[in-house]
Amino acid sequence: MKAKFEIFRTNWINIAGIFIALYSIAILSSLFRLIPDKLTTDEFLNSLVMGFIGGLYGIIGYGFMFWIGFILVLFLLDMILMNEKPEYLRMKLLAEWVIISLPFVYWGVKYSKKVFVVSVIFFFITQFLREKKIRNVLTKINEGKKI
Repeated sequence: MKAKFEIFRTNWINIAGIFIALYSIAILSSLFRLIPDKLTTDEFLNSLVMGFIGGLYGIIGYGFMFWIGFILVLFLLDMILMNEKPEYLRMKLLAEWVIISLPFVYWGVKYSKKVFVVSVIFFFITQFLREKKIRNVLTKINEGKKI
């Protein structure tokens, strides 16, 4: 059971990766809404500030339920799929990615929102970054070292 909680603690990589990607996209989309013909320094600065503040509000405030659900599902799937054996770890992470990403792919198609596609892509990338951390955790546990 300790191994499962240690593995769950590696989910900070997923959360941070998706948050940074979505925040960057929010800032960039705010800047790209400007019309190049009427681009002034004031408009650029206003758009930049709105990107920083609006993006943060959108991700944390509007996406609050997403983050709660995302973390809960990650926790449940880690408790079900993960164990102290590193065999099939990549397949388990891929299965976790597919299960969690399916609703977001559906919403991305249904509502034509690129934010869902971006989150799915970055979740895929961070799952493989997380794989390295999980292997380190499992190596330490299997060698009997304290984490």
